Amino acid sequence: MEIGKEYEVDIVDVTPNGEGVAKIKGFPVFIKDAKVNEHVTVKITNLASGAADAELVT
Repeated sequence: MEIGKEYEVDIVDVTPNGEGVAKIKGFPVFIKDAKVNEHVTVKITNLASGAADAELVT
C-alpha cells in the first residue's frame, strides 16, 4: 500500500467519530464520509504503523 494509490474497498465498520473502516490485506483504512456496507474507491492519504487514512474518490 502506498500514498496516492487507489483501491476499491468495502466499508465494514464505522468508528465512534463517524469514519468508515475498510481493510486492505488485513490493514485497517479509515475513510471520512464513508458508510457501512458501501463499496467505494478510495485514495490513500496517510500511512501509519498500524493503519491508513484515505479519501473517497469521486
